[in-house]
Amino acid sequence: MTTKTGHWLALGLNPGEVVDWNHQVRDGLVDKCLDQVHRAGGLCVAAHPHAPYPSGDFMFPFLGFDVVEVWNGLWTSDRPWNADNEAALAEWGRSLAADLHTGSWRPAMGNSDTHLEGQIGIPHTVVFAEELSAEAVLAGIRAGRSWIAESADVDVSFTAHADGRVAGVGERLV
Repeated sequence: MTTKTGHWLALGLNPGEVVDWNHQVRDGLVDKCLDQVHRAGGLCVAAHPHAPYPSGDFMFPFLGFDVVEVWNGLWTSDRPWNADNEAALAEWGRSLAADLHTGSWRPAMGNSDTHLEGQIGIPHTVVFAEELSAEAVLAGIRAGRSWIAESADVDVSFTAHADGRVAGVGERLV
């Protein structure tokens, strides 16, 4: 969603479903749009909330958003990681600490823009899904069974062990 005052992603909408993007934060329509995506079973992603233009102020403290983009690709320079991403990661970390007190949390994502040649896929989000379907990918993202990489050559294996219990990416040791 590219609005007059910022960007956010609507994941999992049905083909042909339209969300009104012609609004500004002060119009009071953002919450209605987020609700529309949620009613359709989709996820709302706060996209590059610290980009250096009036883009993400309406997102804080990420109310209504299910996921936060903490790494956005090379849209302004040839550097894959910049201060905008650092600020988004820090803000997500602060919100994560607050969310844990309520028993909820928002997974993180990495995505690429396509403003310059060679940007697609740097970075990208890898999702552990039960099958190759939109529903399974959304479920994997919701559960936090995902990680962010700059390259398809990167793989992650993570397992935590405690008192005979085992948990992998997106799982809990309970």
